Amino acid sequence: MVEWHDVAFRIPRLGSLTDEQLEALYSERDGPWSVAIKAALRHFGTDKLDLDENWASRSPDWECPACGRRKPELLRMSDSGVLLARLDVHHDHLTDYFKTILHAKHGSQWRAAIPADSVHIEKLGSQLVARFEPSTVCSDCNGADGTVKARRRDIPRSFSFRPSEIRRFVRSRPNAEHEIDYGLAYSLFSEVRADFERRVALVDMLADILLAGDMTIEPGNLPSPWAGNPMGILNHLHGWFSRACDLSAAIHQDLSDFEARSVSRDGVASNPKKKPRVAAPPSEEDVANYDGGGAADLWHAAPVDWRCPACGRNRAEILRRSNNRKRPWAGKLVRHTEFILIAGSAEDGEFPVEPFIDRHELHLICLDCSTILPGIKSRRPDISASRAIFQFRDMVAVAQAAPNQAHNVDWAAAAERARASLPLRELVDRYWRLHNHADHVRATYRSSLVKCGGDEKRAWARLKSYFADDLEGMEDPDEHLDWLLIEADRICIDDPYRVIDREPVTVGI
Repeated sequence: MVEWHDVAFRIPRLGSLTDEQLEALYSERDGPWSVAIKAALRHFGTDKLDLDENWASRSPDWECPACGRRKPELLRMSDSGVLLARLDVHHDHLTDYFKTILHAKHGSQWRAAIPADSVHIEKLGSQLVARFEPSTVCSDCNGADGTVKARRRDIPRSFSFRPSEIRRFVRSRPNAEHEIDYGLAYSLFSEVRADFERRVALVDMLADILLAGDMTIEPGNLPSPWAGNPMGILNHLHGWFSRACDLSAAIHQDLSDFEARSVSRDGVASNPKKKPRVAAPPSEEDVANYDGGGAADLWHAAPVDWRCPACGRNRAEILRRSNNRKRPWAGKLVRHTEFILIAGSAEDGEFPVEPFIDRHELHLICLDCSTILPGIKSRRPDISASRAIFQFRDMVAVAQAAPNQAHNVDWAAAAERARASLPLRELVDRYWRLHNHADHVRATYRSSLVKCGGDEKRAWARLKSYFADDLEGMEDPDEHLDWLLIEADRICIDDPYRVIDREPVTVGI
């Protein structure tokens, strides 16, 4: 007989906690809900906050190991009126030098080009040559390292100052950028230059060994040391918790929501608004010769007179100047699914009808319209993991379009519309279940017709037999199957923009 431990304890539902309760229970974290951040927003006179996970995961009394400032002294306003609360992970760029050598030799697929039993040389070698281990520092200290190297070009890009060295050449001030002593910084580099060059030589030697396929290692079968003791209490409890607790998935989601609640991304792409400008359009020849910007099939599949159904711009107007000399223009067409919603009503004033998705349509929209929803998710952590939906009416409401330039988007209004779309997701899921089931029934019936030599009666009997479990208990299964076949022909539409050996379309302005 198996005896069991009865373990009972309570876990708070994080989504139900007030800001004050979160701060009391999770004092080791920080976020938009903390008293300190709220006070800082009032002090700086803004409601915009750019707070990242590095900041959120450090306690309110955290101190930068380089400049020694505490969190209240690190807060600063951006030029666009956003309160910045960000920390960076500062690492030794010499650990990337190994990858630079391998990338130069074999390109971006270098991992596939080197012997599998020699890969450990890159991993262990990178750790061996590092002058310091990665550390969380304030953004000013991390930036000071790059600023010095940008000013003194004779300092290799693969060199990085240690946090203790940064402390010596920066002059820190509360809520302001560092003042940098460039002369002292260069003197510090000169002091350690010989040691750095020995490390570089070691990387070069190890890279030669790796590329030659020498110093191979035969893998063992012990568990990863990072996994910890498989019978350690944390692994033991986690394993049984995942198996025995019906709420494990909900608790994991609760934690993810809490993490999103602890950050704010108002600072993403929050540079001051640029004055509207008139952009030079592409010539007819530019448009006619354009390759589609990585989506050539859609570019050629669109009709000659195509216009974006959301912003109304044509092919020539969606292209923007590129900094790439080989590709002077940028832009492309993107597939979009538009759902046709039938609003709720009452038949004969007696039987209410819930809103439902009647059908879907496939369209091609411009890249600027297609990136509005991803842009919202990058700015709003509470929306980033959601299944929000953006339709034409949403794009039109929040974006101001102009020829040959990016949309001017009202991100606050866009976020509200994304949140308001969440109830629509349930209707969309319900619609896709019907769509996929109807399509399956139609495909099964067509297959049955082939197998039965075109005999519709036998094919129908075969179809009913195949879906017998689904049809059990129905008053008229034949009528239901017939309805599904009609629905399949109505809503299971083909992709009109799928290109199969189609000649490119010649277009002009």
